[in-house]
Amino acid sequence: MSKKRRWELRHDMLAPKIWARLPQQDRVLRQIHRSLAQRQADYAEGKGSLLGEPELDAWRAYRPKLAEMEEVAPAVLQYFDDSEAALKQAQEEKKRKQQEDLEKEKHLRAQAETAKTQAQQAQQQAEENAGIATANATRAERRTRIAAVLAVLAGVMLVIAVQQCNDANSSNRQLEKAVADRDTTNQRLKKTYADLNIAYQQLGEEKQTSQQRAEELEVTNSQLEESQERIKIEQNNTQRALNSLKDYAREAMPVLRRDIDNLILHLNYDSALAQCKIAWNLNEGALEIERRFQEVAYFFTESHTYDKAEEALDYIRRRPAKPGDPGERAAKLREAVKEIDFKYWRDTLEKRYYPEMVHVEGGTFKMGCDEEKLKKVFGENQECPESEKKHTVRLKSYRIARTETTVWQYALYYASEGRDFFKDGPYTPAWGWQGNHPVVNVSWYYALAYAEWLTAQQKQRGENLERVYKGLGEIPEDPNKLDTLNINWNKMADWEANGYRLPTEAEWEYAARGGQPGKSNNYIFAGSDTAAPVAVYGEGGGTSPVRKKRKNDLGLYDMSGNVYEWCWDWYSSDYYSNPKASANPHGPETTGYRVLRGGSWFSLTNNLRSSNRDLNDPVLRSSGDGFRLSQGY
Repeated sequence: MSKKRRWELRHDMLAPKIWARLPQQDRVLRQIHRSLAQRQADYAEGKGSLLGEPELDAWRAYRPKLAEMEEVAPAVLQYFDDSEAALKQAQEEKKRKQQEDLEKEKHLRAQAETAKTQAQQAQQQAEENAGIATANATRAERRTRIAAVLAVLAGVMLVIAVQQCNDANSSNRQLEKAVADRDTTNQRLKKTYADLNIAYQQLGEEKQTSQQRAEELEVTNSQLEESQERIKIEQNNTQRALNSLKDYAREAMPVLRRDIDNLILHLNYDSALAQCKIAWNLNEGALEIERRFQEVAYFFTESHTYDKAEEALDYIRRRPAKPGDPGERAAKLREAVKEIDFKYWRDTLEKRYYPEMVHVEGGTFKMGCDEEKLKKVFGENQECPESEKKHTVRLKSYRIARTETTVWQYALYYASEGRDFFKDGPYTPAWGWQGNHPVVNVSWYYALAYAEWLTAQQKQRGENLERVYKGLGEIPEDPNKLDTLNINWNKMADWEANGYRLPTEAEWEYAARGGQPGKSNNYIFAGSDTAAPVAVYGEGGGTSPVRKKRKNDLGLYDMSGNVYEWCWDWYSSDYYSNPKASANPHGPETTGYRVLRGGSWFSLTNNLRSSNRDLNDPVLRSSGDGFRLSQGY
C-alpha cells in the first residue's frame, strides 16, 4: 500500500479512535506537528512560504515540547525557527522604517518653520511698500485736479477761435464749390466716352470667354465620368474589405468568447472587460457579448467597484444616471445590470455568485450508520463505528445551499472587502483557482466569517435577514484570531435568526440523505448506493467543478466527495449516545475539534458515506476541506 493510501486510511477511518485515546496536549502537539511537517514540505518544494505571525503566536508555546518528540524531524524545527527569525527581521525592518519616517517628519517641520519666518518678513516689506504707494497716489491726484482746470480754460479759447475760422472759410467754400461743379461735369463727359470704349472691348472678350467655357465644360464632363468610375471601383474595394472584416469577426468571435469565459473562470475581470470591448467593436449588439459585459458589470457592482461597473455599462450604452447617494448608486447599477438580460441574471449570475438555497422540510429520521446496508455494500466483515451509533433525530425546517461554496462566491467576498483574493486569500491549491470549483484551504473560522459577510451583503441588497453570530461582535480581518477568545460558542449563536450559518451535523446528514424520510433516507451515499454517479473521489488531480455529478433527491450536489464540509458542531465520539441529542442537536460542549462531513476528492469510498464522521482543528486549512451554508426560518 502506498504512503498516500496509508495516510488516507489513517485520516478517514482510524482518526476518531486514535484521537479519542490520546491526551489533550498530545493531540494538539501531534496536530501541530502534522501541520508544520506539511507546511515545511511545501516550503522545501517551493510551493509554500514560512509561517506567518498568527501561526507562530499560536504554536510558539509548543516549540519546546515539539523538540522533545522523537518523530519531529530537525528540518521541521529548523523551519519553525527560520519562520521566527524571518518574523523578527520583518519587525526590526518595520521599526527601522518608522524611525526613518520620524526623522523625515522632523526635517519637514524645520523647513515649514523657515518658510513661515520668510513669509512674515515678506508681509512686513509689502506693508511698507503699500504706505509709500499711498503717498505717491495722493500727490498724483492733486496734480490731476490742476491739469483739469487748465484743460477747461484751453477748451473755451479753442471754441472761440474755431468759430471765427469757420466764418472766414464759409465764403471760400462757396467759390470752390462752383469751380468743383464745373470740373465734375467735364469729368463725367470724359468718363462716359471711356465707358463706351470699355463696353465695346468687353463685348469682344465675353464672346471669346464663352468659347473657352464651352471647351472647359467638355473637359469637366470627361473628368466627371472618370471620377464616377473611380468611385465605383473604391466602393467595390470597400465592400470587399467589409466582407473580409465580417468574415474575420465570424472567425474571431468564438475565440474571443472562449477567452472572456476563461478569464472570468480564473477571476481576471479587468482583462475580461478589455476583451469584451474588442469583441463588441467587432460585433456590436451581439447578445452573447452583451451577456459577458453583464457578468463583468455584475461582479464589479456586487464587489462595490462601482466605477468599473459603470465603465462596462457605458461601453454598451446602458449606463444609468449617476445619483449622489452611494446606496442609490448601487441600486441603480443593479437595476441596469438586471435589465440587460433578466433571465440570464436570474438563472445564471445570481446562482453563480451567491448560494442557491434549497428548502428542507423538517421531520424525524434515523441518523447514523445502517449496519445492514454497510455490509451489503462493503461486505459482511464491515461494522459500523461506535461514533456513528444509529439514533432518532427530529429537526425543524431549514434551508441549505445546493452546492458547496465556490471560488466565485468566496472571491466576491474578498473583492467586496477591498482585498486581493490572490494575495490575501486562502493558499492557492496545486491545481489553481477556478471559479466553478469549491473553495478549499478555508478554516472553520473563515467559513464562519463568510457566512457573516453574506448575511450583511444580502441585507444591503434588500433581504430581511438577522445575524446568527451577533454575539461575536466584529469579525477580525483574520478570523482565526477568534480561536484565542474565551467564547461560549453554543450559547453565542442565535438559532432563531434567519441569517446564513454553517449547518449542524444533523442538518447536514438529513439533507445528504434527501431530506425526505422514508423516500431516499436509506441510500448509503448522498443519492445512491454506488459512489461513482454522485461523488468526486479517489482522484489525484484535485477538486472538480460543482454540479458535475448527479444530484440527490433533494437536488443537492457533491454531498459525497469533492471536498469535506465543515459543520457547526464540536466533535465527540459518544455525543449521540446522549438522549438530549434527539431534537435539533447543536453538538456537545467544546472538545477542541470541529466536525467534517462528506469525504473529499482524495478519499476512499468508505469515507463518502452519508453517516461517516471526520474532524479537524478549526484553525487548520486543508486542500480537501470546504463548506456549504444553511439558513433557519
